Amino acid sequence: MIFAIFVALINFSHASDFIGFDVVESRQGDIVSYRNWKEKNTKRNIEFIDWTNPIRQQGAVGSCQSFGFLGIIENQVSILQGASIDLSERYQLYSNFIEFGALGSSPAQIARFPEMFESLGTLPEILYPYSVIDQNAAVFAVDSAQGLQNETEPAILKAIAGRTGPDRAQVLQQPEFFGALPSGGTPIELPVFASHLNDERRLRHVKSISSQITSPCYSTTTAKSGISLTPAEFASHCLEFKVSDWDVTNEFDATAKRMRSNACNNEAELDQVVEATLNARKEALRLLLSRLENKNAAMLAMSVPLTIEGKKSSLWDAETNEVHAGHAVVALGYLTAQDLRLPANQKVGALGSGLFDQLSAQYDKSYQTPPSSLSEVDLRDYRISSAFGRKVLAEQGIFFVRNSWGDIPGLGGYQAITFDFMMAHMMLTMSTRSLGLDMSAPDSMIQKTTLNSVKLRTELRNIFCPKK
Repeated sequence: MIFAIFVALINFSHASDFIGFDVVESRQGDIVSYRNWKEKNTKRNIEFIDWTNPIRQQGAVGSCQSFGFLGIIENQVSILQGASIDLSERYQLYSNFIEFGALGSSPAQIARFPEMFESLGTLPEILYPYSVIDQNAAVFAVDSAQGLQNETEPAILKAIAGRTGPDRAQVLQQPEFFGALPSGGTPIELPVFASHLNDERRLRHVKSISSQITSPCYSTTTAKSGISLTPAEFASHCLEFKVSDWDVTNEFDATAKRMRSNACNNEAELDQVVEATLNARKEALRLLLSRLENKNAAMLAMSVPLTIEGKKSSLWDAETNEVHAGHAVVALGYLTAQDLRLPANQKVGALGSGLFDQLSAQYDKSYQTPPSSLSEVDLRDYRISSAFGRKVLAEQGIFFVRNSWGDIPGLGGYQAITFDFMMAHMMLTMSTRSLGLDMSAPDSMIQKTTLNSVKLRTELRNIFCPKK
């Protein structure tokens, strides 16, 4: 489709077709040492370390899905290669408009991101910075999850209406929209800048067959090697991107297919829809936890209550009668109700680091951080009796997520989402795996009460068939 003509549209040459380069796996550590490191350090991201860059701000534009998708990839590069890099959301949005003629906000479009990324690749943020999107925000669709609304049709949609191929690309690259792409057929010069490198990991190198020059993919300096790549070559050679490594669950469209026109008027049929939805989302939740168990990140796209200034919280929560909008965040870790109940966990991980207590204080202003002198049992009792702790126990656990709304809401841009909330409001989940080392999530991580919850079933029924 558009993939086939995209090269012509953006003038990035693919003439080498990956033939002109060899990929050198490592200069620091080999695959064996990498596996040893990963086996020793992979028991979940229990400290809730953000492996990517500082919290970013999407501004008023409805671009959360592109921030979430690239956040997963940046996390993978950090875990696999020890490099903290910054990829261009502006380029991802440009690709979305080339392919879909839109920001890429629908679950069906988001589900195609891995396929599109493998073909079209990516650019480093420094080559195509998001600041231009901020400057031109008025021409794009705004983020409805932040309570924003376009008064008229976004100007960019009017400008590309009826246009396809090179004609659309030419319009998109006008200064009032995305601006011109980097010049040249191979705009990505190696090494790409990384804010941090960890020498224990298997940093990728690329060797030019013609010149015999070898360059690391990333460096903390600005020196260049003379090797340049296309966006797709960079994705393949340096980011190790393979669409076959990705899992996508499009629950939004799946649920729409389950719902027949008369389901809301037939109690037995509605019950079947609810049960089928719960079972499908249970499997999606199991997959998410198994990915996060291995330090992979995941994207959670869900319906969230419209944000009202002054009511931003460290924990996303909703009433069934609230107005919702779609939003996507990056999940970096999780804490189950079972984790919280165990005294032995109280001085390690997200509990021992103080993250849980900080989130509790954001959720309930009366919460006081417990003194470190408390015993593990007393700490457990103190935390599970708090408003935040009771919520975690009641809704089976929480995901720790980063939001692309900058420092707010929640704890400096970080928030929690309960398992039950995600089960009720799930639209799409996306995750990837690392070198086949994923651990499966034990059944104990998916509490049976999650599926047997009367509250959750009632909430789904109200979401599917709102009461007038």
